[in-house]
Amino acid sequence: MLHRSRSRRRKPFFTNIWWILAILITLGVCANYFFINKKTPVSSSNEQTNTASRENHLLAIQSWQTSQGLNTYFLPIDNLPIIDIQVIFSAGSAYDGTTPGIAQITNQLIGKDTQALATDAIVEKFESLGALFNTSISRDAATIALRTLAFDEESLPAIDLLTHIFSASYFTDNSLALEKEQLLTAIAAQNQSPQALASNAFYHAMYAAHPYGSPILGEAETITAFTLDDINHFYQRFYNTQNAILVVTGDLTREEAEIISENFGQALPLGEAAAEIPKVTLPAATIIEHIDYPSTQKHILLGLPTLEKNNPDFFAFYVGNEILGGSGLSSQLFEIVREQQGLAYSVRSQVSPMKQKGPFIISLQTRNDASATALALTQDHLKTFTANGPSQKELDKAKQNIAGKFLMAFDSNAALAQHVATIAFYKLPLNYYDDYLAKINAVTIDDIKRVFNDYVGSKNLVTVTLGVNEQQN
Repeated sequence: MLHRSRSRRRKPFFTNIWWILAILITLGVCANYFFINKKTPVSSSNEQTNTASRENHLLAIQSWQTSQGLNTYFLPIDNLPIIDIQVIFSAGSAYDGTTPGIAQITNQLIGKDTQALATDAIVEKFESLGALFNTSISRDAATIALRTLAFDEESLPAIDLLTHIFSASYFTDNSLALEKEQLLTAIAAQNQSPQALASNAFYHAMYAAHPYGSPILGEAETITAFTLDDINHFYQRFYNTQNAILVVTGDLTREEAEIISENFGQALPLGEAAAEIPKVTLPAATIIEHIDYPSTQKHILLGLPTLEKNNPDFFAFYVGNEILGGSGLSSQLFEIVREQQGLAYSVRSQVSPMKQKGPFIISLQTRNDASATALALTQDHLKTFTANGPSQKELDKAKQNIAGKFLMAFDSNAALAQHVATIAFYKLPLNYYDDYLAKINAVTIDDIKRVFNDYVGSKNLVTVTLGVNEQQN
């Protein structure tokens, strides 16, 4: 049970009215920016602690390790009575091995049953407390998340229930059958989605036998064959203290966060950290694949693996991508391919760093009969951009746009929690966001040319198209 050193009870009705008005007044970017920089006393701890001063850091993240070895990251945020908890495991789809979908279905089953509670009882309990419990995975990570009001009446039982889910985890045949059915339905829906089909094919072509090449949801054949033994084995291997990161943000004290982390550390088995995801091997030759699909438009994806999450070249590549195709209507690709030539319904680019090299992707949706021209124009412009970079005017505008988005990215408790989770899981410096804009503003045209030449220019691109062949029209 979680016991707090102080009581946080609901105020009388009229006090609550003023509290609600105060919340409405303080919402917004400027208000949140002020609150996350406001100085708050920090309690002492006997455990190893790494604390960033609120006076000097945008996010005053505190970190420590529990007696069981659970790495914990804590950010106090007192502008709203909300607590966000994320327990993040290195257990995403990259750890599926030879059984695609095992990470997804295991993650979905967590919180469905425990040794003492059935699914309906768990759902009803969270709902009665107004708490939000959810699970999710990416290629790198599996996350168990809880959002609760910070008042004792809601937060104490909600956090205790999450602790119970970890300490008394239990999977049943009935829940497994239901989750299989839901997952198979989701895969069937993906198989009817041109965008999802193209994306899965692109990742498979780009990463080949690397774990990133498998679809996150898995494959119908392996999912159908999963047994409880398979689920239990995956859970026991990856859902443990040594393979977890705990992120706690919101309206609570350091002492309360320490109690939560210690309880979670004891609820989870010790276990072992997962092995590192293998390094990505770049395509040895240009890859071009086409998927026949009865569609009035063609989906085109081209790109290749580029950056790891902690790669210092991210800033120059990110700014360059913003100018090339990441800024939407004001990007070069949008202007050249769509506005000037009218060859695409949409065109954009993105870079998605991961633990190992994540993809740089240019995506287009265009008419089947215009697809070859649109693709050729896009490829030619990528070469031009790589060789010449942007203009100074474009660079200055991109920096302004990024600065505006950066401030907006800190305008809610949920966004702040996600930033802390990113720092924690990818082992970025606690002060990662302090000089973020300074690094963005330091990017030059030569920097952009260098990184695009290093990561794109001399490399083999992967191209996947999905639609009707022009010859068939």
